[in-house]
Amino acid sequence: MTSATECAMTSRPRLLVFEQRMMGDALMSFPFIRSALSRFDVHVACAPNTANVFALLLPSDRIHPWLPPWVQPDARNKSMRRPRSGLKAYLSELKKLAPDTAVSVWSDSRVHYLMARCGARARIGFPMKSGNYYGGLLSWRKPVLCAGKLVGLVGSLLNGAPQLTLPLFKKSSEQHHIESWRQLADALSLPWDESTPWFTPHRVELPTEITATISRARQENRPVWLVHAGARVSLQRWPVSHFAEMIEEVLVPAGAEVILVDSPEVKWPEALRSKFETADFGNIEQLITLFDSCDGLLCNDTGVSHLAGALGKSVLTVFLTSNPNWYAPRGPHSHWVANTSSIRFPSIDEHINPRHPANPPDLRPRVRAALHELLSEPKKQSATALYSNRASLPLRVLIDAHMIGERETGNETYITHLIQALRALDTNLELIIACAHRDKTFTALGPPDDKCRYHQVSTSPWRRLGWELSNLAQREQADVIHVTYIGPLRTPCPLVTSIHDVSYKVEPSWFSPRDRRVLGMGIGRTVRYAKRIITISEHSKSEIIEKLHVPADKITVALLAAAANYVRQPESVRSSYSPQALGINTPFVLAVGNLQPRKNLLRLIDGYARMTHAHPERNEQLVLVGKAQWRETELPKLIANLGITDRVIFTGYVSDEELVSLYNHAAVFAYPSLYEGFGLPVLEAMACGAPVLTSTAASIPEVAGDAAFYVDPTDTDAIAGGLLTILQDPTMQERLRKLGLEQARRFTWRTTAEATLDVYRRALTGE
Repeated sequence: MTSATECAMTSRPRLLVFEQRMMGDALMSFPFIRSALSRFDVHVACAPNTANVFALLLPSDRIHPWLPPWVQPDARNKSMRRPRSGLKAYLSELKKLAPDTAVSVWSDSRVHYLMARCGARARIGFPMKSGNYYGGLLSWRKPVLCAGKLVGLVGSLLNGAPQLTLPLFKKSSEQHHIESWRQLADALSLPWDESTPWFTPHRVELPTEITATISRARQENRPVWLVHAGARVSLQRWPVSHFAEMIEEVLVPAGAEVILVDSPEVKWPEALRSKFETADFGNIEQLITLFDSCDGLLCNDTGVSHLAGALGKSVLTVFLTSNPNWYAPRGPHSHWVANTSSIRFPSIDEHINPRHPANPPDLRPRVRAALHELLSEPKKQSATALYSNRASLPLRVLIDAHMIGERETGNETYITHLIQALRALDTNLELIIACAHRDKTFTALGPPDDKCRYHQVSTSPWRRLGWELSNLAQREQADVIHVTYIGPLRTPCPLVTSIHDVSYKVEPSWFSPRDRRVLGMGIGRTVRYAKRIITISEHSKSEIIEKLHVPADKITVALLAAAANYVRQPESVRSSYSPQALGINTPFVLAVGNLQPRKNLLRLIDGYARMTHAHPERNEQLVLVGKAQWRETELPKLIANLGITDRVIFTGYVSDEELVSLYNHAAVFAYPSLYEGFGLPVLEAMACGAPVLTSTAASIPEVAGDAAFYVDPTDTDAIAGGLLTILQDPTMQERLRKLGLEQARRFTWRTTAEATLDVYRRALTGE
């Protein structure tokens, strides 16, 4: 190692990077090391088998192979008892290096211990639990070294250095190495220029047979694809027979020249070796040259996938039981297919996760489709391809969907159907869904895939908006964050917010004092730094401009729609459902919406009572669907005073299936709201064929058009007269039903999704 005297002679501070033992980890640290070269005298303490990987970036005197005494495995990959003097000697060598700063990703307690003892004044690492790859390799030093983080923290405080583990760098099960290094770069104020290639590979001679195979393919203008079926651990392996199937059914018919890559764990069967050229994994220099000479890679190994991704190749990685958010390759043309229903327990002994299904899903259809897509793409760049080229990567959007499962009615309906419609768009879009209720979100949105994945966030708005959404956006390298109403305190990328209305400004008495304070402060701050605002009607847009003083060109109107399951059911289906299960007798008047003053339910109940008192022969019940909110206790008191307790039914929150049936059975749908940003229940009722009585207030006429019976929402007699008019006139009922069905068909969620996607792109480009 370099002496302290030599260190003092350099004008730049010395940075010591601790690395792990796998090539995949080594390659993932390249962007960080490259960015640090401009400010630091960079040294890497790495495992011997990755030293030649770091030689792509650093001169040999900056690379210090290490293998601490406690991680020298025997032939069975089990730890051997080592003398304490071995650790002391190793620490002595680290101190001779005299680093100013030491950093590490995937720092378990032993690496924290080394960082605390290496002599560096500043030490930054990401915490890891003991159940990691090296969790089973600690024997006699375990009691001491498991306290490494505490030792490091105390040592840092005593030396006046930064805390060992920075609070924002909390390692979660979904933290990706690349994002960890990016955060470290930010903490050290390092440039992070992803427009620069990771490295320029050192070319060496390939075996003659492989060189001839590649030359022949180039002359015939055919792509060269490598296939590697040997993961580091057995539980990650996709069966060799499945790889063979993809070779025979997809790669060869597409004209690709296939080269098989042997690994220490998996050797290709003779039946395939006789058909295709085979390369050996053992020589890393040749392996890098081989990868640089090919066009694509099909594998299930993280190390080789990151190598190919760093070289700008087409990569398709199959993850059978791993969490792809940990290991998925990052590059301009990197893709993965995973069994996301199972997460492999990360330990050296490869314990099977109890949740791991006995029969994992068959990934072959998805792999086959992804290969066809990759083979049809234009020919990729070669060695100097960029690591991250946002023009060719999917637009990655983080959507705050915490309200799914919370029965938030309008907000939950909006975000659920928007995400469903975005997923259905045939476009280069990748969604990261922040959900608070994972099971309910899966039920509402469907299982994750390579274009949509889920991350758990807290139900607490303080945690979610304080740091969780921002940290998630950083980890996943999101291009845009999309929230509803209130955004996080800080954002690492452009923010888009959906504001359905500003009713809290129009009439504060409709909201509790707490809600007024939260909405007033949160929305006011969010609209100031949001790049774009989405609203759901022209009326809402005009009020956002007036009340929040937002420029008109910052706001986009994206109209809503009734979901596909809101339809007029055939008579046979309607007759099979009995509302009596909810205590309802047909016919009935239906009202849908949260029980709050803005929905004008007090006047609706009063108008309904006046109609029934004036016409006692009318036997329709009044059915109120929705959960209780602000000042809901006023409703039962009014009903009791009017003497109609036996005629009014409160159902509370109902499922979508029940709501569709209620819409289909309703004699009249009454929605005399005092204010709406859109009024989605009006469209839902129309789509189900219910005659609609509604209000002339706010945006409702934009939605209902000529297909509704309008009343003044402040005139109780007008509401009573409107109900009676519709109920007494079957011809009017049929006319409203027909016009409503036509009006509902004018609105689609696909149109909403397309408008929203355009907003994302504008927010990213600054248009």
